[in-house]
Amino acid sequence: MYIDKPEITGDDKLSPACQILLFSATYDEQVMEFARDYVPNPIEIRVKRTQLPLKNIKQFYLLFNDWVEKYQALTDIYGGFQVGQAIIFCDTRKEASWLNDRMTMDGHRVVILSGDLDVSEREHVLHQFREAECRVLITTNVCSRGEFLTANKISFS
Repeated sequence: MYIDKPEITGDDKLSPACQILLFSATYDEQVMEFARDYVPNPIEIRVKRTQLPLKNIKQFYLLFNDWVEKYQALTDIYGGFQVGQAIIFCDTRKEASWLNDRMTMDGHRVVILSGDLDVSEREHVLHQFREAECRVLITTNVCSRGEFLTANKISFS
């Protein structure tokens, strides 16, 4: 379940007994501010990058000048690998929307998950991805890299 500030501060406030758990490989300042405001006395567990087990994960990175170059690299990867499902992380909603439009035009089954969707829309998008109704989930930082996407084989950022 995803919670936005209006849902917490509106008429349907969370129960005082509610627990809020946040999991992510990275947090931007906006998420940290949210956590400071709504999670009293948090318990933080941080793992150093050198302590992360990556034995079964193949990683590489490429630097690009713009979205067009990044999209060309994605196209090359899709042409060279058998990709069942993928998650593509974008820095902004604008980039995510552009990539969604471009991949859809090129015939890919794509869904987009971003902060401008309400809770039911987000749950529907995740359901489509979990059930393999689409092969690509494009997201901004609203999508934690969590357990709910265990079938995912490849991620792009």
